[in-house]
Amino acid sequence: TTLKCLDLTHNHTPVNCASTVCEALKLNNTLTSISLQGGIIDERGTFIIGEALKTNSSLRTLTLSNNNVGGATAIWEALKENETLTSIEAIRCGIGAVTAVVIGEALERNTTLTQLYLRDNEIGD
Repeated sequence: TTLKCLDLTHNHTPVNCASTVCEALKLNNTLTSISLQGGIIDERGTFIIGEALKTNSSLRTLTLSNNNVGGATAIWEALKENETLTSIEAIRCGIGAVTAVVIGEALERNTTLTQLYLRDNEIGD
């Protein structure tokens, strides 16, 4: 069997361990869902995830909620190239207006994302 779902939610995982998991996404072709919510990734981790999303062809669901990564845009930039993600949950991530513009630009090019949860961020009016 191969791992399809990885949930590290609120695991008090050190940031460097979470970054290592994100690095593995670059090579993994079986994982379809990963949950990294609960303050276990930082902006470096989002950069690694963004790089992985450019080449990963199996991940469908990414959960990032409750991480303070609102200024990190690498994941959103990667959506312009990613053809497999269908759902992203980024609730309470400190996403502001500038990052929201990057998200909007990515959504103009992405054709696979069907669910995007951005509740409780600081996007503004």
